[in-house]
Amino acid sequence: MAEERSGVIDERDQGEATAQWQRTLWAMVEIQLINTTAFSVLSPIMPLFLPVLGVETPSALALWSGILKGVTSFIAAFASPLWGRVADRRGRKLMLLRSTLAIGAFTALMGVAANIWQFFAFRALMGAFAGFSSAAIALVASQVPEGRLGFALGWLSTGQLVGSLVGPLIGGALADLTGGYRIPFYCTSATILMSTGLAWITVRERFVAPSQTRGGRSILGSLIAVARSPGLLALFFVLLMAQFGVRTVQPVVTLFVQELVGAWPDLATLSGIAFSVTGLSNVIAAPFLGNRSDVIGYRRVLLICLLGATLTTLPQAFTDNVG
Repeated sequence: MAEERSGVIDERDQGEATAQWQRTLWAMVEIQLINTTAFSVLSPIMPLFLPVLGVETPSALALWSGILKGVTSFIAAFASPLWGRVADRRGRKLMLLRSTLAIGAFTALMGVAANIWQFFAFRALMGAFAGFSSAAIALVASQVPEGRLGFALGWLSTGQLVGSLVGPLIGGALADLTGGYRIPFYCTSATILMSTGLAWITVRERFVAPSQTRGGRSILGSLIAVARSPGLLALFFVLLMAQFGVRTVQPVVTLFVQELVGAWPDLATLSGIAFSVTGLSNVIAAPFLGNRSDVIGYRRVLLICLLGATLTTLPQAFTDNVG
């Protein structure tokens, strides 16, 4: 009898644990979708907002579009490892809340910026507190059983892809409907702050702080370890160059659309479509490429993707219409 009762209790505990990580996963997928949508709302309208801040010449518009797009990631590259170490000591949920709260606040401040330098400062400060995506991945990975990790991260990625598809369309349409570029910043901020409350209420984390040992590796030590691993070092530079290529084009997409159509009344919406079409392609291609990776290998799929991106990026420079 005691053994049967113990077995029933074990099954009940296992069922409760399964339900808990599933609730956490679906809550995080929803939060990832909301936040990625909110983040990408601003992508097509930020270059159009610059004349309001006093940037008017074409060369200055292109330069500031690149600077503002890059400064957040540049600061985040240095801040993220520090926040990662805090997450190891204090928990991933706290870092998730910290990131969303700060991003929501600085996005609202960008909406009230009076000049380009204020806007630049708020973008830089947002980078110092960024790290939502990495915190979300770490949180899910720490709560989901190892055997369901691929399933969980796949859904988390899907939420991100769908958000990147929907966000630019919403941002462009919202700017055109309201006739101003400040309102999307306020809407984005409110959405992110609401997702912070959602994360606070719905996300559960079973966090156990690791024992403090002297074996912890510093940030510099981690970089040295990557440099000493030929495979990791090669992958690091591949990802670096791929991201460099993608992010070099992104800041000027809206300006290029403007150059093609001129004084078009729905310019922000057209720019949002130009951003979203890539997200649509990602949503369609990601499952297929994931399945092919299991058949022909990840290296071949990576090479195919890099070659495809090269062949489809170059012709964009020679287009003479939006279609």
